[in-house]
Amino acid sequence: VNGSVYNNDNLIWRQEPSPEVDAAWEGLARIKWFAISSSDVEKLGKDPEKTVKIPKDWGYGMNTHFAALDSQHLLHCLNMLRRSAWPEYYNIAPSPWHTTHLSHCTYLLMQALTCQPSLNVITHNWVEGQRFPFPDFDIERKCVDYESVWEWNMERGIRYELLEGIVRPEGARVGLDPERKGS
Repeated sequence: VNGSVYNNDNLIWRQEPSPEVDAAWEGLARIKWFAISSSDVEKLGKDPEKTVKIPKDWGYGMNTHFAALDSQHLLHCLNMLRRSAWPEYYNIAPSPWHTTHLSHCTYLLMQALTCQPSLNVITHNWVEGQRFPFPDFDIERKCVDYESVWEWNMERGIRYELLEGIVRPEGARVGLDPERKGS
């Protein structure tokens, strides 16, 4: 893992905002819903009667449900935090929703990092111009082939034009907003 403090390689992920940088981040953090079976929903410890079913006429089979990869949501959150570092560029006006979204994303990323913490070790070196030992953030990390995960997700994704027309079916089970319990 390239842990350099400085962007000497001029990596797009570390550049200041631009249309090219935004396109790269939007592509990486794209959330693409896909279909899972009722059995898959149960394996996740969830009730298929409470999760949203995909309309039968969409061609994804009977008893299929909407799903998305958590990794993509976490990348969306990281991108949201990145964008918040440049509020002027992105015309981010303070609002209750923005603050709530930022808090949600920060907390989810914290939980992901503490749930599966990196146990890689960072050594320290003497560096010219630094009074104290400086961390060497370059570490050996065994990574999942993220590109394969991303491609798998994109190949199985539900077509966006179908999603644009989705409506809650008559008689669908509607739960209380879990975010507003007790209010």
